[in-house]
Amino acid sequence: MSQRSLLLLVIVAGAMLVANVAAQSTTPRVRIMGNLLDSCPKNWTFTANVEPCMFSAASNPLPYREYAQYGISLGPAEVGQFDMVLTVVSDEGDVDIAERVGSDVVIARRTDTQRLGPGTYTLAVQAVGGALSTYTITVQGVPTARRLAAAELALLSSVADQCCAFEDDDQLPDTCTRLRAATAGNATADQDICNTPPNVCDSAGRLVKLVLSGGDTGNFVCPTFPAELGRFPALTVLDWTSNGQVGTLSTVVSVLRPLLGTGQLRRLYLGSNALSGPLAPACDLLAAPGLEVLWMDANVLEGPVPSCLFSSPSLLQLSLSGNLLTGPLPPLPAGCALVSLDVSDNGPPAGPSPSSPGLSGPLPASITNAAKMRYLDISSNSFSGTLPALPTSLQVLRGSDNLLAGPLPASLDATDDLRVLDLSRNSLSGTLPRGIVNNELLTVLRLASNRLVGDLPFAWGEYLVDVDLADNGFTGTYTKLWYQPSLIRLNLANNNLSLHMEASAAEVPPQPLFDIRGNLIRSVFPTWLLPLLGQLYWMSPYDWIPLSLELQPQKPAPAVDSQGATPGLMCPADNAVLPGNLYYLDQLQALYDLTCVKMPFDQVLNISSYNDKRLPLTHNTLYEPAPSDGTASNYADLQMFEFRADGRPARHRPRMA
Repeated sequence: MSQRSLLLLVIVAGAMLVANVAAQSTTPRVRIMGNLLDSCPKNWTFTANVEPCMFSAASNPLPYREYAQYGISLGPAEVGQFDMVLTVVSDEGDVDIAERVGSDVVIARRTDTQRLGPGTYTLAVQAVGGALSTYTITVQGVPTARRLAAAELALLSSVADQCCAFEDDDQLPDTCTRLRAATAGNATADQDICNTPPNVCDSAGRLVKLVLSGGDTGNFVCPTFPAELGRFPALTVLDWTSNGQVGTLSTVVSVLRPLLGTGQLRRLYLGSNALSGPLAPACDLLAAPGLEVLWMDANVLEGPVPSCLFSSPSLLQLSLSGNLLTGPLPPLPAGCALVSLDVSDNGPPAGPSPSSPGLSGPLPASITNAAKMRYLDISSNSFSGTLPALPTSLQVLRGSDNLLAGPLPASLDATDDLRVLDLSRNSLSGTLPRGIVNNELLTVLRLASNRLVGDLPFAWGEYLVDVDLADNGFTGTYTKLWYQPSLIRLNLANNNLSLHMEASAAEVPPQPLFDIRGNLIRSVFPTWLLPLLGQLYWMSPYDWIPLSLELQPQKPAPAVDSQGATPGLMCPADNAVLPGNLYYLDQLQALYDLTCVKMPFDQVLNISSYNDKRLPLTHNTLYEPAPSDGTASNYADLQMFEFRADGRPARHRPRMA
């Protein structure tokens, strides 16, 4: 199959698809992810399957500003035979198709693939928000241009009449403008809902996948869940996300009952609405096998979680996050089919409280009955007790902000495929299991604000991106985490570490987000960090990167380190020789001078900057009185500093344009 240097730009909502890229970057900031179609079922093809192939990147979070590239191979018999539609949906953080911020759909028309010929087409996505982002990619082929059947066009027109009664206050494309265009008497083939991805119709012009999501503008408002939605006989996927839909689950069930009874409906997305009342009617959604995906997140559903949701033989994904559910999780039956379970963030918006605890009680020991579970999120509830043995198939485990206690379960040692572990802000005790530390696939490890102890291990998995072990009782004088080149964020604050800082870091740059405050470290400020910060800045291909180097304060007297010395970070003598090669980053030199040389105060030096093609000294926290006007005039951005004289750090805030 040929490789060409041709570039295909297909614009749909500002998206970009790159075709036949011959040479791909191998820099650490571009992840080459392989053939996207390898994640599809073996019998899946572009033309034989109405439903798209779905790939979830939940187990491989993408760090901020990094790219991931996926190949899509088209053979001679495939080019020119269908429109290829790729959709990217952010699950956490924000991921866009590369170079076009805000885009999430791209189409390669059959005329384009016919012209370009067979080869490997490359989809590039980039994380544009949040420290780490996860996402889902769907791939589908639309073999021929189709027109919606007359009976279904009438149903869709009725939905438009009910839900698009408000005047559009802007000219941006949204659900109502597209729906009105698709149902107009003079609608063109391109405007037909069958040819408006990600909607899909079968060869008879019947809707198979219908996406009506108000989302951004709020113009798509349905007073009740439209009865017409239960009258599309071929519908297998219904996406009703972000419509502010009021009502109850009982109403939804009564509308969709004709589809549920036949097992026709496979995926139902009801997230980010205003559905209220008990969750129990959801059992009727699963009365007949067939439903594989059920998302009811970000509503106002109340009461306990019914056991029926765990006993369906067909249900693979269940999301109940962001509701007002209470009580314990019911036991999971033997053979539970769930692959993904999200019950996070139940309780009031401000978090669980004694009067509104969210889900509570121990995590059921029967969780291991879900032997194929890969994603489990129980964070921000009131789960208590010790963690039971967990499915060894887990790739993502999130359980922060609960009341969990006791040691980390031994089963985590055997979870070889674990990629993300976040159990921050609990009361876990004991030491770090070696199996977690040595897991070569682990990328995120967050165990902050627990009661963990012991020396930090020397060696760690080489793909770690984010490590947060702050506010524990870890000890030790040396760990390779200090020089881990893969890390973007390292937080070891508020432990009992006495790490050596005065040794050279060789040629490894420090992490952009680095915090070792509140330990037992005593040394002169490591001036070798200054050129490495500059190196980190200049290595970045982006317009700006966040830098935060938090070194102080160390533990105050009467704290002492293992040699009996009081910990603290001291500025070098006035005549100390600083590292060379700082001329290209004179703002860092200026900040160092300001805090360690110019000012005769009891200084505490923390560097925190946000760059926009240069390195302005903005949003720092200086624990000293503001310098005189004469001193300040030497620093162009000094007015952006936030000064505190009371010893309390200020919050770091992104610089506003």
